[in-house]
Amino acid sequence: MTYELKVAGLTRQLKLSSISDDLMIAGFVVFGDVELTVACARELLKVMPEYDYIIAPEAKAIPLIHEVARQNGRNEYLLARKAAKAYMDGVFSVKYESITTKGTQELFMDAGDARKMQGKRVVILDDVISTGESLAAMEKLVEEAGGNIVGRMAVLAEGDGIVTKVDATNVSVKYDAGETKDYKLTKFLRSNHTTCINQHPIVDVGERVHGGDDPTVLADGPATQ
Repeated sequence: MTYELKVAGLTRQLKLSSISDDLMIAGFVVFGDVELTVACARELLKVMPEYDYIIAPEAKAIPLIHEVARQNGRNEYLLARKAAKAYMDGVFSVKYESITTKGTQELFMDAGDARKMQGKRVVILDDVISTGESLAAMEKLVEEAGGNIVGRMAVLAEGDGIVTKVDATNVSVKYDAGETKDYKLTKFLRSNHTTCINQHPIVDVGERVHGGDDPTVLADGPATQ
Protein backbone atom coordinates (compact mmCIF):
# COMPACT_ATOMS: atom_id res chain seq x y z
CA MET A 1 0.00 0.00 0.00
CA THR A 2 1.17 3.51 -0.77
CA TYR A 3 0.15 7.09 -0.07
CA GLU A 4 0.46 9.73 -2.78
CA LEU A 5 2.17 12.88 -1.53
CA LYS A 6 2.54 16.14 -3.41
CA VAL A 7 5.22 18.41 -1.97
CA ALA A 8 7.46 21.17 -3.33
CA GLY A 9 5.92 20.73 -6.80
CA LEU A 10 6.74 17.01 -6.93
CA THR A 11 4.70 13.84 -6.47
CA ARG A 12 5.92 10.80 -4.57
CA GLN A 13 4.37 7.45 -3.65
CA LEU A 14 5.13 6.74 0.01
CA LYS A 15 5.08 3.23 1.48
CA LEU A 16 2.53 2.71 4.27
CA SER A 17 3.74 0.83 7.34
CA SER A 18 1.80 -0.37 10.39
CA ILE A 19 3.05 0.80 13.77
CA SER A 20 0.06 -0.56 15.72
CA ASP A 21 -3.16 -2.49 15.10
CA ASP A 22 -5.07 0.69 14.25
CA LEU A 23 -2.38 3.08 12.97
CA MET A 24 -0.36 3.24 9.77
CA ILE A 25 2.17 5.88 8.75
CA ALA A 26 3.57 6.86 5.37
CA GLY A 27 7.35 6.86 5.33
CA PHE A 28 8.80 10.12 4.00
CA VAL A 29 12.55 9.72 3.37
CA VAL A 30 14.68 12.16 1.40
CA PHE A 31 17.75 9.88 1.42
CA GLY A 32 18.79 9.18 -2.17
CA ASP A 33 16.18 11.48 -3.72
CA VAL A 34 18.26 14.40 -4.98
CA GLU A 35 15.40 16.05 -6.90
CA LEU A 36 13.16 16.04 -3.83
CA THR A 37 15.90 17.29 -1.50
CA VAL A 38 16.75 20.21 -3.79
CA ALA A 39 13.08 21.16 -4.28
CA CYS A 40 12.24 21.01 -0.57
CA ALA A 41 15.29 23.09 0.37
CA ARG A 42 14.32 25.70 -2.21
CA GLU A 43 10.78 26.01 -0.84
CA LEU A 44 11.93 26.15 2.79
CA LEU A 45 14.35 28.98 2.03
CA LYS A 46 11.49 31.07 0.64
CA VAL A 47 9.98 31.35 4.13
CA MET A 48 13.02 30.86 6.35
CA PRO A 49 13.76 33.76 8.74
CA GLU A 50 17.18 35.37 9.04
CA TYR A 51 19.48 33.20 11.10
CA ASP A 52 23.05 32.82 12.28
CA TYR A 53 23.04 29.02 12.62
CA ILE A 54 20.81 26.24 11.42
CA ILE A 55 20.66 22.91 13.24
CA ALA A 56 19.03 19.54 12.57
CA PRO A 57 18.82 16.16 14.32
CA GLU A 58 20.80 13.24 12.96
CA ALA A 59 20.21 11.51 10.58
CA LYS A 60 17.33 11.77 8.07
CA ALA A 61 17.51 15.56 7.93
CA ILE A 62 21.22 15.66 7.00
CA PRO A 63 20.73 15.78 3.19
CA LEU A 64 18.10 18.50 3.65
CA ILE A 65 20.13 20.76 5.95
CA HIS A 66 23.18 20.35 3.69
CA GLU A 67 21.17 21.44 0.65
CA VAL A 68 19.57 24.36 2.52
CA ALA A 69 23.04 25.58 3.53
CA ARG A 70 24.39 25.10 0.00
CA GLN A 71 21.54 27.02 -1.67
CA ASN A 72 21.82 29.78 0.92
CA GLY A 73 25.56 30.19 0.42
CA ARG A 74 26.42 29.00 3.93
CA ASN A 75 29.52 26.94 4.64
CA GLU A 76 28.42 25.61 8.02
CA TYR A 77 25.49 23.94 9.73
CA LEU A 78 25.12 22.13 13.07
CA LEU A 79 23.88 18.64 13.96
CA ALA A 80 22.49 17.09 17.11
CA ARG A 81 24.00 13.61 17.18
CA LYS A 82 22.28 10.34 18.08
CA ALA A 83 25.33 9.18 20.01
CA ALA A 84 28.26 10.87 21.73
CA LYS A 85 31.49 10.52 19.75
CA ALA A 86 35.03 10.33 21.08
CA TYR A 87 35.95 13.63 19.44
CA MET A 88 33.05 15.49 21.08
CA ASP A 89 33.94 17.60 24.13
CA GLY A 90 31.69 18.80 26.96
CA VAL A 91 28.78 16.69 25.73
CA PHE A 92 25.24 17.23 27.01
CA SER A 93 22.04 15.50 25.90
CA VAL A 94 18.22 15.35 25.93
CA LYS A 95 16.06 12.21 25.88
CA TYR A 96 12.79 11.83 23.96
CA GLU A 97 10.37 9.28 22.50
CA SER A 98 9.94 8.70 18.75
CA ILE A 99 6.90 7.33 16.92
CA THR A 100 9.09 5.59 14.32
CA THR A 101 11.81 4.16 16.59
CA LYS A 102 11.20 1.86 19.55
CA GLY A 103 12.50 2.87 22.95
CA THR A 104 13.81 6.12 24.36
CA GLN A 105 15.99 8.16 22.00
CA GLU A 106 18.71 10.66 22.92
CA LEU A 107 20.25 13.64 21.13
CA PHE A 108 23.76 14.89 21.94
CA MET A 109 25.58 18.18 21.45
CA ASP A 110 29.13 19.16 22.28
CA ALA A 111 30.38 22.33 23.94
CA GLY A 112 32.01 23.66 20.78
CA ASP A 113 28.73 23.81 18.86
CA ALA A 114 26.98 25.17 21.94
CA ARG A 115 29.43 28.08 22.16
CA LYS A 116 28.73 28.98 18.53
CA MET A 117 25.01 29.31 19.25
CA GLN A 118 25.27 31.43 22.41
CA GLY A 119 23.21 34.58 21.86
CA LYS A 120 22.77 33.74 18.17
CA ARG A 121 19.64 33.33 16.04
CA VAL A 122 19.01 29.63 15.46
CA VAL A 123 16.64 27.84 13.07
CA ILE A 124 15.74 24.23 13.89
CA LEU A 125 15.21 22.11 10.76
CA ASP A 126 13.86 18.60 10.32
CA ASP A 127 12.38 16.57 7.49
CA VAL A 128 9.20 15.56 9.36
CA ILE A 129 7.54 16.67 12.59
CA SER A 130 5.10 13.98 13.74
CA THR A 131 4.57 13.85 17.51
CA GLY A 132 6.82 16.85 18.14
CA GLU A 133 9.01 14.96 20.64
CA SER A 134 12.24 15.32 18.65
CA LEU A 135 11.48 19.00 18.02
CA ALA A 136 11.01 19.56 21.76
CA ALA A 137 14.33 17.82 22.40
CA MET A 138 16.05 20.05 19.84
CA GLU A 139 14.52 23.13 21.48
CA LYS A 140 15.90 22.07 24.87
CA LEU A 141 19.38 21.53 23.42
CA VAL A 142 19.44 24.94 21.72
CA GLU A 143 18.06 26.71 24.80
CA GLU A 144 20.60 24.98 27.05
CA ALA A 145 23.33 26.10 24.65
CA GLY A 146 22.11 29.70 24.96
CA GLY A 147 20.79 30.05 21.41
CA ASN A 148 17.74 32.13 20.44
CA ILE A 149 15.28 30.03 18.43
CA VAL A 150 13.84 32.16 15.62
CA GLY A 151 12.32 29.40 13.50
CA ARG A 152 11.19 25.78 13.57
CA MET A 153 10.88 24.32 10.09
CA ALA A 154 10.11 21.00 8.43
CA VAL A 155 9.01 19.67 5.07
CA LEU A 156 6.05 17.84 6.61
CA ALA A 157 4.29 18.48 9.92
CA GLU A 158 1.06 17.52 11.63
CA GLY A 159 -2.15 17.23 9.66
CA ASP A 160 -5.48 18.94 10.30
CA GLY A 161 -6.65 20.16 13.69
CA ILE A 162 -8.32 22.95 15.63
CA VAL A 163 -6.83 25.91 17.51
CA THR A 164 -7.61 25.55 21.23
CA LYS A 165 -5.67 28.44 22.78
CA VAL A 166 -4.11 31.68 21.55
CA ASP A 167 -2.17 34.33 23.45
CA ALA A 168 0.72 36.67 22.75
CA THR A 169 3.35 33.99 23.37
CA ASN A 170 1.78 30.69 22.36
CA VAL A 171 -0.63 28.94 19.98
CA SER A 172 -2.08 25.55 20.96
CA VAL A 173 -3.52 23.16 18.37
CA LYS A 174 -5.37 19.91 19.01
CA TYR A 175 -4.80 17.68 15.99
CA ASP A 176 -7.35 15.23 14.64
CA ALA A 177 -5.03 12.36 15.55
CA GLY A 178 -5.59 13.27 19.21
CA GLU A 179 -2.38 15.11 20.14
CA THR A 180 -2.28 18.70 21.39
CA LYS A 181 0.78 20.74 20.40
CA ASP A 182 1.96 24.08 21.79
CA TYR A 183 3.84 26.47 19.50
CA LYS A 184 5.97 29.04 21.30
CA LEU A 185 6.23 32.41 19.56
CA THR A 186 9.42 34.46 19.37
CA LYS A 187 8.94 37.76 21.21
CA PHE A 188 11.01 40.95 20.99
CA LEU A 189 14.30 39.34 20.03
CA ARG A 190 16.97 41.71 18.78
CA SER A 191 18.49 40.71 15.45
CA ASN A 192 22.07 41.26 14.31
CA HIS A 193 20.77 44.20 12.25
CA THR A 194 19.34 45.91 15.36
CA THR A 195 15.80 45.10 14.27
CA CYS A 196 13.14 43.38 16.37
CA ILE A 197 12.04 39.79 15.69
CA ASN A 198 8.51 39.56 17.08
CA GLN A 199 5.86 37.01 16.11
CA HIS A 200 2.12 37.67 16.30
CA PRO A 201 -0.55 34.93 16.25
CA ILE A 202 -2.83 35.21 13.20
CA VAL A 203 -5.27 32.41 14.02
CA ASP A 204 -8.23 32.37 16.42
CA VAL A 205 -9.51 29.85 18.95
CA GLY A 206 -11.83 27.41 17.20
CA GLU A 207 -10.22 27.91 13.78
CA ARG A 208 -9.44 24.81 11.71
CA VAL A 209 -5.82 24.43 10.62
CA HIS A 210 -4.47 22.27 7.85
CA GLY A 211 -1.22 20.51 6.95
CA GLY A 212 -0.22 19.15 3.58
CA ASP A 213 0.86 21.19 0.56
CA ASP A 214 -0.89 24.36 1.75
CA PRO A 215 -0.42 24.41 5.54
CA THR A 216 -2.05 27.00 7.76
CA VAL A 217 0.28 29.76 8.96
CA LEU A 218 -0.15 30.22 12.71
CA ALA A 219 1.92 33.36 13.24
CA ASP A 220 3.45 36.17 11.21
CA GLY A 221 6.74 37.98 11.64
CA PRO A 222 10.31 37.05 10.54
CA ALA A 223 10.07 33.60 12.14
CA THR A 224 6.86 32.14 10.72
CA GLN A 225 5.48 28.90 12.19
